[in-house]
Amino acid sequence: MDEEALCDALDSGRVSAAALDTATAHPRLRAHTDRVLVTPRLGGATGAAARKAARAAAEEVGRWLRGEPPAHGTT
Repeated sequence: MDEEALCDALDSGRVSAAALDTATAHPRLRAHTDRVLVTPRLGGATGAAARKAARAAAEEVGRWLRGEPPAHGTT
């Protein structure tokens, strides 16, 4: 995403608000704290994602206990 262009759009009023799922944000976005929400890469942090990760981890442990190679990753 072009954060500089987003800042220009916020400054001009073409964009009224924005929500960004990013670890960093352009310094100019700080001038728009009333209209910009920045989260630290939390977009994928859902209950479904946590359940999927837990299921995959449990399956990998089961594979390891049976002496099988990992399905996800390296040996």
